[in-house]
Amino acid sequence: MGEGLSQWMLVTMRDFVIKHKAVLRKVIIWYAKSLPEPTIEDTPDPTKRKVLEPNSRILLEIRDKFFSYYANPGREELFKAAWKIAISECEKGMYYRYGEPSSDEFLMALSKVGISESEHDPHYRDIGQWLLEELVERVMSGEWKPRPSRHPSGFWNEPRTPEGDYGRYHGRQFAKLIKK
Repeated sequence: MGEGLSQWMLVTMRDFVIKHKAVLRKVIIWYAKSLPEPTIEDTPDPTKRKVLEPNSRILLEIRDKFFSYYANPGREELFKAAWKIAISECEKGMYYRYGEPSSDEFLMALSKVGISESEHDPHYRDIGQWLLEELVERVMSGEWKPRPSRHPSGFWNEPRTPEGDYGRYHGRQFAKLIKK
């Protein structure tokens, strides 16, 4: 059996990974600085924007809870930037127009980074688990809204129901999906 991803990152390519992770952190923080700060309330402050999507509001609540627990000042700026980007991407979805360039490459790169970090670093893996637990709680409580019918629109190949809708959970109510 060959070396695993964790060994590759921590041993074989350690110097390369450390150097490039530092660059990636800087890019994430730089990109987030170009975005307005998402807020729940209207504000005259031009550096802030009110979120409109219900799920974005939930992400803001989870973000605030996260920072009430998180105690690593060396990574706080990175996590603030990551949250800002995630919430902005959630909001942006409502303004996506068919035929515009998608974020496929960005999302694929982000998933690779997330999986790699989770694989070799328990700190990030445990934070990811916490976030998933928070989201599941919001789904189970009925707070998290399911996606609209036939969404994502464009560039999506999910199997359709006989009525032409996406997926087997069309019109689903999340709470009914979870067996207690």
